[in-house]
Amino acid sequence: MTVVAFSIGSFGDIIAVLQLAWDIRKSLSEASEYSDEINALIGDIDSFTHVLQTTKERLTNATNVPPSLHRGLSHALKNCRVVLERVQNKIRQHRRDNDGKYGARVYKALWAVCAWNVLGGKADVEALKRRLAEQLAVIDTLLSVLNSSALEAIDRRAQADGLVLTRILACVESFPSLIKYDVTDVPFRFFNAEGEALQPFRNLAWPVRCLSILSRPSRDNPFCSTSKYSSRR
Repeated sequence: MTVVAFSIGSFGDIIAVLQLAWDIRKSLSEASEYSDEINALIGDIDSFTHVLQTTKERLTNATNVPPSLHRGLSHALKNCRVVLERVQNKIRQHRRDNDGKYGARVYKALWAVCAWNVLGGKADVEALKRRLAEQLAVIDTLLSVLNSSALEAIDRRAQADGLVLTRILACVESFPSLIKYDVTDVPFRFFNAEGEALQPFRNLAWPVRCLSILSRPSRDNPFCSTSKYSSRR
């Protein structure tokens, strides 16, 4: 199975470790029928790959991941890769030593019986699980830092948006005070497209087009209506 090369800032390291874990799981599945220990180890591998897949999804949805966090994840995943490669090498070496000697069918039966011993027995398997668990703890810590940074960014954005909304509200609240009678105390009026007078600040249907004239009446203003210029209407 082809292993994707590691590269900081990409998901190649996660995919490489997942491929190794799935390859080992496939080999162990051939011996799971005869060993409860192998079945338990397969369950641990499934949990391990689930965590890595979740990590990949969280990084895919993350934005502005710090380079230091990428380096930390890459280091932890490289450690996982080293551990899994040792297991894979044991399995491959055992296959090379016995597959050609006994044939595929006989080797399959042999592997089912001795897989646990090939892995090194309880002591080696427990050490394997412990090292992987340590690296998963590191990955979980780094993801917690990423989540904390994301929450801080959201909080900063919310505060900035709050300031903008406060300024908009202040402008809206100050707007009515600007609409008032002019220095001659002649009231202004609103008119719709048909020339009908409307009261200011009343609920209007959206299609209504209001034409507001915020200046004193004059003979050049066809929309203003006062007793003085009523003859123009």
